[in-house]
Amino acid sequence: MVLRVNDLVMQFGGLAAVNHVSFEVPGKTICALIGPNGAGKTTIFNMISGALVPTSGKVIFKEKEIQGLLPYKINNLGIARTYQNINLFRSMTVLENIMVGMHSQLHSNFWSSLFHLPGERREEREMMEKCLDLIEYVGLKDRGHDVSRNLSYGNQRLLEIGRALASSPALLLLDEPAAGMNTTEKRLLAALIRKIRQDYQMTILLVEHEMRLVMELAENIFVLNFGEKIAEGAPAEIQSNEAVITAYLGGGKK
Repeated sequence: MVLRVNDLVMQFGGLAAVNHVSFEVPGKTICALIGPNGAGKTTIFNMISGALVPTSGKVIFKEKEIQGLLPYKINNLGIARTYQNINLFRSMTVLENIMVGMHSQLHSNFWSSLFHLPGERREEREMMEKCLDLIEYVGLKDRGHDVSRNLSYGNQRLLEIGRALASSPALLLLDEPAAGMNTTEKRLLAALIRKIRQDYQMTILLVEHEMRLVMELAENIFVLNFGEKIAEGAPAEIQSNEAVITAYLGGGKK
């Protein structure tokens, strides 16, 4: 099991934003975390990635407890994420954003960098090649020198995914990757997510409001409502689950 969330609680004052939530994400799968606005989905992502420290409970990644670790340490262990609100370095180019994402993969030490030794020069060339490959991989070929803020909203989403992939993660957390995308962009995004899982043998957990995309991509779905997990299962099970229908529509099936 790549990720296990055990009895996770996140309280803000007297409010339990996440209330004793548990789920497991097997390796090399695409899973989804869904629920109405305010259900606690992004809060769970923030606890997994280190942006928030849980009030209680455990986050276990590859059999190692990671709750409470700093975000960069969690990234170094092999978890990368995108954000609900795009979080790029907006004044940097596409290439520079990808290079920032690759920082944790560099191994040259201070002296190698200071004297520009052969090992450091080789690593620099390899990094540049990988960055350019990733830019093309996510569909931004020939856009490497564009300033990120000048990209379309959909392309900024793709750049965030590329930057996350640059750290060579084992687990990729995608927080509403289809937000703001048109129909064509969503179709290309779905193809990219499948390709990432296949090419990199990567585990993907996504938060998404676009239900058609979720049902098309996810093998297992966890449903939250008011901070609690109310259902778990394959897409067909979730679509017919009375508790899920009630949470989304405010009533059961007629």
